[in-house]
Amino acid sequence: MNFRQLEVFWAVMRCQGITDAARMLEVSQPAVSKMLRQTETQMGMRLFQRVKGRLVPTREAEELFPEVDRIFQDIGGLRRFVKELRHGHSGILRVAASASLCASVAPRATALFRNSNPGVKVILSEVETGSIGEQLGKGQVDLALMFGPFSAASAGVEEMTVTEMVCVMKDGHALASHEQIEPKDLAEVPVIGPGSEAGIGAQLDEMFRKSGRKRRVDIEVGSAGIACALAAQGSGVALVDALAARSAPNSGSGRLTVRPLRPRVPVQVLVAYPSLRPLSEPARSFIDLLKGDMGQLAAA
Repeated sequence: MNFRQLEVFWAVMRCQGITDAARMLEVSQPAVSKMLRQTETQMGMRLFQRVKGRLVPTREAEELFPEVDRIFQDIGGLRRFVKELRHGHSGILRVAASASLCASVAPRATALFRNSNPGVKVILSEVETGSIGEQLGKGQVDLALMFGPFSAASAGVEEMTVTEMVCVMKDGHALASHEQIEPKDLAEVPVIGPGSEAGIGAQLDEMFRKSGRKRRVDIEVGSAGIACALAAQGSGVALVDALAARSAPNSGSGRLTVRPLRPRVPVQVLVAYPSLRPLSEPARSFIDLLKGDMGQLAAA
């Protein structure tokens, strides 16, 4: 049996007659009758009998139908999957993020995305910023979130927002009474933050240099989340991005105080994607949701 013969047999069994089957298949009744005869001849057995003007399936047809129906149920599922895939409602989205963003921006964006796209599986992983270009080039991830600046021959880049560096400290810290923190205020307290090798660390070094100070790091960390946790333990003042400070578990609970760092150190939040292939619908949706969420956070 070819596919058309299977389809005609399935339609006749489902509709319990040639008239409704022809209407379902959008063909003439004679065409359906002819196809049934050809199918019976090819199979070498009767599938239907005329009883008092009605088309009645034989025992062989009754036994055959569940197998054919299963095929068409699978085809229907495949068609729905393809439709969902076309509109970005199914599939897999692989998202990589730097350590700090993996603990702040990425979870929020993933939750928003999953609320709108429950059929899409998200694989979220933490990566070193230095390896992002290679992973994008090899197609190992669909999107990558990181702080700027960033460039790679294999990547397209969009700016999501610009945040700034802030100072986070345990509630009651000596600097908590300050409205803002300047480099000179940090001269006598332990400082937690990124090393000079990190992009943000280099920006902080430059700001301190222009302020006539050399930045000191007493506890060097690679994640703003760890920095905030250390600050909550009273280990020092953490220099982190404002998004991470806002997302810290102890922020706003009376255990952490956040103060702006001045002069201002702006920090870009970027999303990168493979430039050699078009963005999938889920990836585009994720970027749009992320950009909208970043805009709300910036306005808050």
